[in-house]
Amino acid sequence: MTRRKPYTRCTIALATAIMAAAALTGCTEKKETEVIITRKPAEAVKQPTQAIGDYNDHLDFQIAGKSYGLAVERKADKSLPLASDEDGNEYYDNRVTVTITDENGNKVYNRTFAKSDFRSYIPDNYYKTSALLGIVFNEVKEGKVYFAASVGSPDSMSDDYVPLVVEVSKSNWSDTIYKDTQLDTSGTDEETDGSDTNAAEDEGV
Repeated sequence: MTRRKPYTRCTIALATAIMAAAALTGCTEKKETEVIITRKPAEAVKQPTQAIGDYNDHLDFQIAGKSYGLAVERKADKSLPLASDEDGNEYYDNRVTVTITDENGNKVYNRTFAKSDFRSYIPDNYYKTSALLGIVFNEVKEGKVYFAASVGSPDSMSDDYVPLVVEVSKSNWSDTIYKDTQLDTSGTDEETDGSDTNAAEDEGV
């Protein structure tokens, strides 16, 4: 009968080393087959061309004891060059029509404004992207009707705009446009014509 030779220490050590190498190889191969999934950051979706919003405003005021009616209408005009906000979203620019009628309903003043009417007061780089935001009644003083106008960012969340003034004189119902140098032109310490005290309280600003 043939006897099997007992395992020597060298043989056991060699077997252990082979098993360890096999296990290490298996782990390495497993790691190499792992797939790493990454997600791309979502890209900002550009909005379709938007309208700032149409509105109509009506009120009455007095000059030298005579009553007048005022109507202000803002409408988007798709024929005008588009305005844009900081994110590149585009908006339709506006036209604003201001109409003043006398006691008999006759139009004594009627003009439709666009951003181009304020061109000389707007910086070139700002003019390209801005829009005519609106024209609102401010006050009556010394036979003149004052309106606050603004040209600026079409984004409703932005407060970036250029303040302007449209001054309409009753003497010949002509207007003058200039840049507003005050944040608030309706100061309570200013005196108005004696019959115009109700005008400053009218809504429409």
